[in-house]
Amino acid sequence: MAKRASGVPSAVRPKGAATPLPDPFEPSSKTIVPPAAKGGSARSPGATAADDFPFELHIIFGENLRVARLQRGLNQREVAARTGLPQQYLSQIELGQQNVTLKTVELLAKVVDRDPSTMLRRPRHTSPKK
Repeated sequence: MAKRASGVPSAVRPKGAATPLPDPFEPSSKTIVPPAAKGGSARSPGATAADDFPFELHIIFGENLRVARLQRGLNQREVAARTGLPQQYLSQIELGQQNVTLKTVELLAKVVDRDPSTMLRRPRHTSPKK
């Protein structure tokens, strides 16, 4: 009797029978849909604030980039010239329409003289003085 490898189910398929592959065009219960795309609340029952964080990260970075760029007195054309990135791409990043790589985050943060990790954090709003 042949030994069965651990983790192999005990049910045996006939020799030569292929495992059917899922149809990529058929809806599946395993399809991952971002919470915001489902409509309704972005947070599912039992979810934490960290669960919806990745879907907002590119928006947070874009907003922080725009603020930092304006504080440094730079326009998008100047940032594009310093980074070698197209100005239209920078505009899309600032609008939260582009998901950038970590190398791009680091490059842009350096140009606006910010730490990359602070560019990925939500800004802290201070209450107005009375």
